[in-house]
Amino acid sequence: MLLPELHLRCYTQDTVSHQHENIWQIIFGLTGTMEVNFNRQDFLISQQNYLIIPPTIDHAFAGHLNNKNLILELPVTSQWRLNERGGMFALSPAAIGLLAWVHQYPQAPEHHSTLARLLLAQMKVQPSWGIN
Repeated sequence: MLLPELHLRCYTQDTVSHQHENIWQIIFGLTGTMEVNFNRQDFLISQQNYLIIPPTIDHAFAGHLNNKNLILELPVTSQWRLNERGGMFALSPAAIGLLAWVHQYPQAPEHHSTLARLLLAQMKVQPSWGIN
């Protein structure tokens, strides 16, 4: 089974478009803002929210100056089930604190599964995710 991956990324102001075949992508804003468009909707990612992009969904994105984002990539074969349509959701204060810690103290890949569990535990569960 493939494991979750975490990436710290800064995006350019150039608009890029692509899709991911076998992963869910969750984008957490750390600093600055980033624009993402998918399913004919525009989203502005900041430190207060996160965006879930389902597999195989074309999405376009561009960063604003000084943007930094934590990207959580979950394989479709993972144990977690997320909102099939994706979308933007508010972060809890605990999640914001955890993200600040991860930003300040990046972790080795062998700890990504543990961090993924911690981050997902802080996200507000949506009924459509199929989690009890």
